[in-house]
Amino acid sequence: MDKKLTGLPLRETAIIDATKEYYNDPHPCVIRRSAVMKIMFSQIEDMLRKESDFSQRKISDMPEHFFYLVNLPENAEYVSFRD
Repeated sequence: MDKKLTGLPLRETAIIDATKEYYNDPHPCVIRRSAVMKIMFSQIEDMLRKESDFSQRKISDMPEHFFYLVNLPENAEYVSFRD
């Protein structure tokens, strides 16, 4: 996958869990969804920036929390990020 960071497909369950956590809302409106998605992308960026090579990462080297947040295709081996 070669994506902008904000182009990664987030897991719906992670979005709903975040809106429950931040807003106590299991049925969020688009504004709340958008707000928690920004938080999630920030968390992903923080995870990835801890490594020296931010631009390309092997899927098997990704932190466990990454897989909770992101819904990757099963055949993905690497994730490349562009600005």
